[in-house]
Amino acid sequence: MQLSPAARKIRGDRADVVLEPHLVGEVPGPGYDPKRVRIFVDTSSPSSRRPSSASRCPISQSIIDMMSHTLILIYMHVFSLLLFLACPE
Repeated sequence: MQLSPAARKIRGDRADVVLEPHLVGEVPGPGYDPKRVRIFVDTSSPSSRRPSSASRCPISQSIIDMMSHTLILIYMHVFSLLLFLACPE
């Protein structure tokens, strides 16, 4: 079974845990293990496959970047306003 992007991310962030893959619908055995991460994979769903690079839109990333910068500016203004209101002179 090939590692999903989520499994690669978990393995990269937490090399100390054991990944335990299961197919959707499987019932894993009971028990708690703080060093285990169970991953449920649906291989029958077309959405479980990663899109090809040809289907990605280069404009969408620039829109996401622009929106994130706008949100950061909004948060900065709100934070400044809250500081101004909280510290009257």
